[in-house]
Amino acid sequence: MDFETIYNEINQLFPEQLDISDGRFVQGTIGFHSQNLIDAWNAAEEESESTAEGYFIWAMYCLLHQLAKKAFRKGNFTIKTSDLAKEEIKRKYDKVLKEAEPKRRIRSCCRMMASQFNKKCEIHDSAYDCPDVILDRDEKGSQYRILIHDGGTSGISIKFCPWCGKEIKNRC
Repeated sequence: MDFETIYNEINQLFPEQLDISDGRFVQGTIGFHSQNLIDAWNAAEEESESTAEGYFIWAMYCLLHQLAKKAFRKGNFTIKTSDLAKEEIKRKYDKVLKEAEPKRRIRSCCRMMASQFNKKCEIHDSAYDCPDVILDRDEKGSQYRILIHDGGTSGISIKFCPWCGKEIKNRC
């Protein structure tokens, strides 16, 4: 599916205007949290039907999150999807696709499992430092682990998908 098609179809899954008055900066980090923004992202994800659409939704969410963070800092509690330039969305979408490229070859049993391996943190250099990254796997994709965020690289091996319950056989 090409960018124009995805842009025209999926861009509509996000509301034109988002209330971020519930937002807050996460103490001790540079993070920002707005449940309204997360709910909009989840609603869009539920409507998506393909991996390409999921990547587009993730790109939109990342850009909206940045926009919300800046707006909230200035005392503005509403953001608009129309404030994002189409070219900016395309650049972010292309970046998300490029970052996900090596991971596309490994099949996942469900969308949630796949999304865990396509997360890229813009704050932390290592997945082990990012509280949003909860799974990892070895280079061959044969061992999956739930990460223990204790300052190291610890994890608990798993044999079943935490979301759909399917057995992980070399590839989930």
